[in-house]
Amino acid sequence: MVAAQPRGGAIRRARRAIIDTDAHDVVENERALFPYLPERWRRHLELFGTRGPTGGDRSGPAPGRPVSDPALMRERLLDGWGIDLAILIPLSEVGRNNNLELDAALARAVNDWQVVEWLETEPRLRASIAIPYEDARLAVEEIERRAPDRRFVQVQFMGRSRAPMGSRIYWPIYQAAERHGLPICSHASGGADYPTTGAGWPSFDLEEQVATAQAMAANLTSFVFNGVFERFPKLRIVSAGNGLAWVPPLMWRLDGSWKVLRDEAPELKRLPSEYVREHVYFSIRPTEESSRADQLLKLIDHLGFDDRIVFASDYPRGGLADSPDGALPTGLPEELEHKLLYANAYALYAQRL
Repeated sequence: MVAAQPRGGAIRRARRAIIDTDAHDVVENERALFPYLPERWRRHLELFGTRGPTGGDRSGPAPGRPVSDPALMRERLLDGWGIDLAILIPLSEVGRNNNLELDAALARAVNDWQVVEWLETEPRLRASIAIPYEDARLAVEEIERRAPDRRFVQVQFMGRSRAPMGSRIYWPIYQAAERHGLPICSHASGGADYPTTGAGWPSFDLEEQVATAQAMAANLTSFVFNGVFERFPKLRIVSAGNGLAWVPPLMWRLDGSWKVLRDEAPELKRLPSEYVREHVYFSIRPTEESSRADQLLKLIDHLGFDDRIVFASDYPRGGLADSPDGALPTGLPEELEHKLLYANAYALYAQRL
C-alpha cells in the first residue's frame, strides 16, 4: 500500500511514514487552564478545588515546565522519531468530577488550551475532544462546538466511566460522534467511581497498569451486547494503552456466551467477535511481547486481523526508545510494519485528516 497524503500539505514525509495515536498533553495543574476558564470556575477551583469520588482536591502551586511541553514533544518525539502525525490524548481532571457543570467547564478549557498551546504551535499534531461524558447533553454540546475544527479527530473517554460504555446513557454521544466521523477513544486508566480491577481497588500502581485490560474488556462486552454497533454502524472505537493479547480469548468467550444466551441480545445479527473485528482499533503499546516478531505474528493470527492495530508511543508516560525500531519487534514483514506504523491509523482517521 502506498502511503496516502493527508489533505492540507502540512505533514512532513519521514523515512518511514508514522502516525502516533497516543501522545499525551498533560494538564499537570488546573491553574494551567485558568486563562481558558470563566471567572466563576477559576474562583471555584481556588476556593474549593475539584471534587471526585474520593473527595476534594485543591489546586496546588503552578507547575514548572511540564514534561509534555510542546517544544519537548517536538524535540523528543516528533523530530526524534520522525513522526508525521501525533494524536494528542489530554490527561486532566475531566471525567473525574462529581460537579458535572465544572467537568464541562474543564473540558471546554482543555480543548481551548489544546488549540492555543498545542495545535497552533505544531502542524503535526491532532487532538482528542475532551468531554464531560457523564452528562450526555453537555458532552454533545462540546462535540458540536469542536467538531468543525478538523484538527480534532476523536472523542475521548477515560478508562472507567460510571456505567459500562455500551449503556444507553452514552448513546447521544455516540450518535454525535458518528455524525461527525469521530471515533470514540477509551484511554487506559482514569475515571470516576470504580476500580480498574474486577475485584476492588488495587494496592499498587503496578496492579493498576496491568488491570486496565479488565476495564476495557468490560466496555467492549457492553458495546457489543447492548447493540451499540447495530445502532451506530459507522462508529469506531479506539482502545488506547490497554494492550491486545487479551482480545482473542475475550472474543472467543463473547461468541460462546452469545450462542448459549443469544435471546438476551436479540439486536445482534452476527457473532460478537465480528463486531469487535469491524469496529474496534487497538493501540500496539503496550504490547505484552514486543521483542519477538514470531509471537506478535501469532497474536495477530489469533486476532484474525492486522488492519485494526495502530502504533502508539504513550509519550511521555511510556518512555521512549531510540527510534520506532525499539518499539516494534525486528523482522516484521515490511507490509505489516507499514500497516502498524501508518496505514491503519490513516484509515481510521481519514475522514478528519
